[in-house]
Amino acid sequence: MKETFPIEEVTLFYTLRGFLSERRDSDAKEIDDLTAHLLSKRGNRPGLEGSLPDLEALDKLWDDRFAHLGPWRKLAPDVVYPKDKSNSLAISGSACQPGS
Repeated sequence: MKETFPIEEVTLFYTLRGFLSERRDSDAKEIDDLTAHLLSKRGNRPGLEGSLPDLEALDKLWDDRFAHLGPWRKLAPDVVYPKDKSNSLAISGSACQPGS
């Protein structure tokens, strides 16, 4: 995956995949706490270390490359588990745009 996508996008994908599985009906602080926890776990995997050091870096990456998908805190699970692959996080970043 990291041969195709920038390393910070790989970290973002793994973090948000966990977030979407665990989010439930959390409030804003719980969402940020959960995501920061997942980011620290997934961002420390071999080869991903330091690629997204904190939630602020994740927010910046999202705003720079994925804002067209809407706020990440309100994403539907099908962004990482797509039925319609044209709107998938995995193909919407800088490495591959929808429809290409």
